[in-house]
Amino acid sequence: MPTYKNNTDVTLYVPEEVKAGETRSFTRYKYGTALTLLADNPLGMVLASGTSTLASAASIEVEMNTKTNVDMSVVCSTGELEFYFNDKTHAPVRLTKGLIYNNTINTELMKKVYIKATAPDTLVYYSFVRV
Repeated sequence: MPTYKNNTDVTLYVPEEVKAGETRSFTRYKYGTALTLLADNPLGMVLASGTSTLASAASIEVEMNTKTNVDMSVVCSTGELEFYFNDKTHAPVRLTKGLIYNNTINTELMKKVYIKATAPDTLVYYSFVRV
Protein backbone atom coordinates (compact mmCIF):
# COMPACT_ATOMS: atom_id res chain seq x y z
CA MET A 1 0.00 0.00 0.00
CA PRO A 2 1.27 3.50 -0.72
CA THR A 3 2.41 5.47 2.33
CA TYR A 4 2.35 9.26 2.30
CA LYS A 5 3.43 12.11 4.57
CA ASN A 6 1.75 15.47 4.89
CA ASN A 7 4.78 17.79 4.77
CA THR A 8 2.63 20.91 5.00
CA ASP A 9 1.60 22.83 8.11
CA VAL A 10 -2.13 22.39 7.43
CA THR A 11 -4.56 19.47 7.57
CA LEU A 12 -5.26 18.02 4.13
CA TYR A 13 -8.42 16.21 3.03
CA VAL A 14 -7.83 13.63 0.26
CA PRO A 15 -10.83 12.95 1.04
CA GLU A 16 -9.55 11.38 4.29
CA GLU A 17 -8.15 13.79 6.86
CA VAL A 18 -4.34 13.86 7.06
CA LYS A 19 -3.01 16.19 9.75
CA ALA A 20 0.10 18.32 9.30
CA GLY A 21 3.21 16.13 9.67
CA GLU A 22 1.16 12.90 9.74
CA THR A 23 2.33 9.77 7.90
CA ARG A 24 -0.39 7.43 6.65
CA SER A 25 -0.92 4.41 4.42
CA PHE A 26 -3.80 4.24 1.97
CA THR A 27 -5.34 1.48 -0.10
CA ARG A 28 -5.29 3.79 -3.15
CA TYR A 29 -2.84 6.20 -4.72
CA LYS A 30 -3.39 9.90 -4.02
CA TYR A 31 -2.70 12.03 -7.09
CA GLY A 32 -2.62 15.82 -7.28
CA THR A 33 -2.23 16.33 -3.53
CA ALA A 34 0.37 17.98 -1.34
CA LEU A 35 1.19 14.58 0.15
CA THR A 36 4.67 13.14 -0.34
CA LEU A 37 4.92 9.47 -1.32
CA LEU A 38 7.30 7.76 1.13
CA ALA A 39 6.89 4.07 0.33
CA ASP A 40 5.07 2.05 -2.24
CA ASN A 41 4.17 -1.59 -1.81
CA PRO A 42 2.13 -2.03 -4.99
CA LEU A 43 -1.20 -3.75 -4.74
CA GLY A 44 -1.83 -6.82 -6.86
CA MET A 45 -4.61 -5.86 -9.25
CA VAL A 46 -5.54 -9.34 -10.51
CA LEU A 47 -6.73 -11.47 -7.62
CA ALA A 48 -7.50 -14.52 -9.76
CA SER A 49 -7.93 -15.41 -13.41
CA GLY A 50 -7.91 -18.49 -15.55
CA THR A 51 -9.26 -20.63 -18.34
CA SER A 52 -10.42 -24.20 -17.78
CA THR A 53 -12.18 -26.93 -19.69
CA LEU A 54 -14.25 -28.77 -17.11
CA ALA A 55 -15.83 -32.20 -17.27
CA SER A 56 -19.43 -32.42 -16.12
CA ALA A 57 -19.67 -31.80 -12.34
CA ALA A 58 -16.01 -30.70 -12.14
CA SER A 59 -15.48 -27.39 -10.36
CA ILE A 60 -13.06 -24.57 -9.65
CA GLU A 61 -12.85 -22.84 -6.28
CA VAL A 62 -11.66 -19.22 -6.17
CA GLU A 63 -10.90 -17.79 -2.74
CA MET A 64 -10.83 -14.08 -1.97
CA ASN A 65 -8.07 -13.18 0.49
CA THR A 66 -8.36 -9.41 0.57
CA LYS A 67 -10.99 -6.81 1.43
CA THR A 68 -11.72 -4.82 -1.72
CA ASN A 69 -14.14 -4.29 -4.58
CA VAL A 70 -13.59 -6.64 -7.50
CA ASP A 71 -14.76 -6.73 -11.08
CA MET A 72 -15.88 -10.32 -11.41
CA SER A 73 -16.23 -11.84 -14.89
CA VAL A 74 -17.26 -15.40 -15.69
CA VAL A 75 -17.64 -16.44 -19.33
CA CYS A 76 -19.18 -19.72 -20.46
CA SER A 77 -17.64 -20.29 -23.90
CA THR A 78 -18.95 -23.83 -24.42
CA GLY A 79 -21.20 -26.12 -22.39
CA GLU A 80 -23.06 -25.00 -19.29
CA LEU A 81 -21.99 -23.93 -15.82
CA GLU A 82 -23.24 -22.58 -12.56
CA PHE A 83 -21.43 -20.66 -9.89
CA TYR A 84 -22.06 -20.10 -6.22
CA PHE A 85 -21.01 -17.40 -3.79
CA ASN A 86 -19.48 -18.53 -0.47
CA ASP A 87 -20.86 -22.08 -0.42
CA LYS A 88 -22.88 -24.45 -2.57
CA THR A 89 -26.05 -24.31 -0.45
CA HIS A 90 -27.33 -21.03 -1.94
CA ALA A 91 -28.99 -20.66 -5.34
CA PRO A 92 -26.40 -20.55 -8.15
CA VAL A 93 -26.06 -18.24 -11.13
CA ARG A 94 -26.41 -20.36 -14.30
CA LEU A 95 -24.69 -19.65 -17.60
CA THR A 96 -25.02 -21.44 -20.93
CA LYS A 97 -22.80 -21.27 -24.00
CA GLY A 98 -21.99 -17.69 -24.97
CA LEU A 99 -23.24 -16.02 -21.80
CA ILE A 100 -21.17 -13.69 -19.61
CA TYR A 101 -21.60 -12.66 -15.99
CA ASN A 102 -19.92 -9.37 -15.07
CA ASN A 103 -20.43 -7.45 -11.87
CA THR A 104 -18.57 -5.38 -9.29
CA ILE A 105 -18.76 -6.99 -5.87
CA ASN A 106 -17.19 -6.18 -2.51
CA THR A 107 -15.25 -9.12 -1.13
CA GLU A 108 -16.79 -8.45 2.29
CA LEU A 109 -19.83 -10.18 0.76
CA MET A 110 -17.97 -13.13 -0.73
CA LYS A 111 -15.15 -15.27 0.59
CA LYS A 112 -15.24 -17.93 -2.13
CA VAL A 113 -16.72 -18.50 -5.54
CA TYR A 114 -17.36 -22.03 -6.81
CA ILE A 115 -17.60 -22.46 -10.60
CA LYS A 116 -19.08 -25.85 -11.56
CA ALA A 117 -19.67 -27.40 -14.99
CA THR A 118 -23.14 -28.83 -15.54
CA ALA A 119 -22.36 -30.20 -19.02
CA PRO A 120 -19.35 -32.06 -20.43
CA ASP A 121 -16.45 -30.09 -21.95
CA THR A 122 -17.47 -26.74 -20.51
CA LEU A 123 -14.94 -24.03 -21.35
CA VAL A 124 -14.91 -21.25 -18.75
CA TYR A 125 -12.93 -18.02 -18.52
CA TYR A 126 -12.91 -16.14 -15.22
CA SER A 127 -11.25 -13.11 -13.71
CA PHE A 128 -11.40 -11.20 -10.44
CA VAL A 129 -9.73 -7.79 -10.74
CA ARG A 130 -9.44 -5.15 -8.03
CA VAL A 131 -11.31 -1.92 -8.86
